[in-house]
Amino acid sequence: MIRGWSVRVVGWGGSIALSIALQALGVPTDKNRFDSEVTAARERIMTLRKVQMERVYRSSAADAARVADVILAENADEATLSVLKEVLALAMDASRSDNAAIRNWAIEAVDLALDEYARPNGTFEEYDRASWIGPDEMWRTIPWGTAFRANELLDVYQAFKDDLSPGQRARWEEVLRNSAAWVRGNPVVGSVVFNCAIDLCRFLWRAGSEFGDAGAVEWALRSGRERVRRDVDDDGWIHGENKGVSGFYQLLGAELLAEFAWQSRDPELVEAADRAATVILNFAAPDLLWPGNFGTRSDFLGPVRPRLIVLAAALGNKAAAAAIRANRVFKASVSDEIWAAALETGADPVVPVRVAEFPPVDATVVREGPWQAWFAG
Repeated sequence: MIRGWSVRVVGWGGSIALSIALQALGVPTDKNRFDSEVTAARERIMTLRKVQMERVYRSSAADAARVADVILAENADEATLSVLKEVLALAMDASRSDNAAIRNWAIEAVDLALDEYARPNGTFEEYDRASWIGPDEMWRTIPWGTAFRANELLDVYQAFKDDLSPGQRARWEEVLRNSAAWVRGNPVVGSVVFNCAIDLCRFLWRAGSEFGDAGAVEWALRSGRERVRRDVDDDGWIHGENKGVSGFYQLLGAELLAEFAWQSRDPELVEAADRAATVILNFAAPDLLWPGNFGTRSDFLGPVRPRLIVLAAALGNKAAAAAIRANRVFKASVSDEIWAAALETGADPVVPVRVAEFPPVDATVVREGPWQAWFAG
């Protein structure tokens, strides 16, 4: 049962495997059937998101200040929850509505969320996202809150900027400019874990592009490239998660890197994103399940996120393009532009390569990584 508003719905739209059959990677010949399945799945997902958004709207239409209460009530079983993240996700779904009342309600909800979570120095303090952190360590929420939430706020701003009053637009732009100023030149970009650092760089690049700040764009690219050189090895493993590789954060870091590479089209970032996606596809099961409970930070076991696969294919990764077709990975949470680019990439399935004989057992190591090896035979 989908209980929450965007923890379950937005997260579901971005992470469900949508694997129809456990089959070896290959390309279906019936393109029309594939396209019709894609269209139907997309429509089901978007309808579900619309229904959930409108339910929250009906519960708080008379008073946007109630949005946070509705979100918390619908996610009462969550140990930790970012209300700011949920409000911004809600606003993005509302931005697709033609109903002026819904759009205005979403704008007001974002205004109220900024009052609560945006700090004058440009950071976002998600105190409700980190229930395991004590009051004296709340500063730890600032780098990741600024990276993830600033990018989401920029998405919402771009979707609504023509609907904002002059005062609202000036205020939202001030928050975004302050966040960009906080990132630029900040040594935290060189010290935090890779996934947070690359998303800080991505935000600064986007904000600089949006507001015409060439210096911010250049600094963001230079810093992003430096983190990639330091943290992404020749095989594509990301080592910048508490000084090591971590299964879940390999997926997250690769996806955020692919986002930055797609938006900037920077050749060095594109090449690194391709390496990171390739090693993930090489270690994923044929149905895209990820045996990622290894490394320094997480015991996660689950699917490779479709958004990562589609982004990698859009950037030209042929193994990702094959995975889309073999596993019926639907576009769900990507733009039509990204999806179209992904489908234009030629498919070339991953073929496990024999790495080494393993004499103690009658088997062959077909894939090996920092903490695991897969055997055949």
